[in-house]
Amino acid sequence: MVTVADDSEPGRLGLRYLTLAYRVWKVVDKHMITSGLSLARWKVLEILNAKGSIRQKALAQELGFAERSVTQAVESAAVPRAPGPV
Repeated sequence: MVTVADDSEPGRLGLRYLTLAYRVWKVVDKHMITSGLSLARWKVLEILNAKGSIRQKALAQELGFAERSVTQAVESAAVPRAPGPV
């Protein structure tokens, strides 16, 4: 069982909220994956839809990822890549 160092009511309520949010996220992600689109892929596509064509560095910043991990995210979302300007 997870405990909160601060055993106050707000501390317990916050922990319960985070636990519920995580469980909801897992259920939604599971259902989306059965349809062929995970939450991670959706997030990439949502940013690209809003921003248009952007560099992977900018996408990494939007996602809160390290730049090196964006390539995998883009490839898993089946996003076509174009070379940047020289």
